Amino acid sequence: NHLFEHPIGLITADEVVLAGGYPAQSNTGYWLRTGEYYWTMSPHNFNGSIVNMLVVYNDGKLSGSAVHSTYDGVRPVINLKAGTTFEKEGKGTTDNPYMVVTD
Repeated sequence: NHLFEHPIGLITADEVVLAGGYPAQSNTGYWLRTGEYYWTMSPHNFNGSIVNMLVVYNDGKLSGSAVHSTYDGVRPVINLKAGTTFEKEGKGTTDNPYMVVTD
C-alpha cells in the first residue's frame, strides 16, 4: 500500500510554535506564515457539539476555529530520517526544486 509507504500528515501546533507562531498573537515575521489561513492537526477544544481545531490565521497567529469553518488551507508535513541533507543548488520551486539526499 503506497499510502503508508511515505506518509504525509498535517502540521501540528507544536511545530508552528517552534517555528515562531504564537497562540492568539499576530506574528508576520516567521517562515510558516503564508498570509493565508491553514489548518493544523492539533485539537483546540470541544464545545458541546462543536469541535475546534487550531488554525494558523493569515496574520500568523495560532488560534482555535470550528471545523465547520470555511478555511480550506492545509500545510503538509513529512518527516525525514536523521542524516538527510539537501543539495544547496535548489531554490524550492517547480523549475528548480530542492533535492533531498539520504544515505
